[in-house]
Amino acid sequence: MGNYLNIGNAGFVSARKGTYVDKTGMISFINRTLGTADKLTCVSRPRRFGKSFAAKMLCAYYDKSCDSRELFDGLEISGDASFEKCLNKYKSRHYLPSIIASDDIEEAQFTKPMLTTVRLPRNEMGKFALFMLLDRMRGGHESVVKMELEGKLMIRSSCYPLESSSNSPAV
Repeated sequence: MGNYLNIGNAGFVSARKGTYVDKTGMISFINRTLGTADKLTCVSRPRRFGKSFAAKMLCAYYDKSCDSRELFDGLEISGDASFEKCLNKYKSRHYLPSIIASDDIEEAQFTKPMLTTVRLPRNEMGKFALFMLLDRMRGGHESVVKMELEGKLMIRSSCYPLESSSNSPAV
């Protein structure tokens, strides 16, 4: 796992030179969570859909070792009230990779590095699926039903440990 401190904005500069779709709206969301109980943000994307790109964008925005103002001019974040407040103000961290898999399979603890997983409540999921199936078979609901179940994060060595510092957010 790589741990890079203050990597600057070079990664985002090269991304902007190619075909670019503005995803900087994510930054305004993260800015609203800085210093709150919701300060830990998970950027979850399917495989090959821009997690590294998002990390480079966030590093370029927050990293105090560089000036990224021109890089973000004209993008969605530049019109946000938090743009100036947070731009290039923090020590930026970029971790490669921080891997988290869903469902806590037994083999995850035997891989190298041990895989951090989210343990899903399989029994509750199965009970709910059976309830929904029986309900539909009886002519019950026809619309989409949303149910939220709480998973448990099983932190192992595939993720960098959280730091307790609250005044210097890591991105």
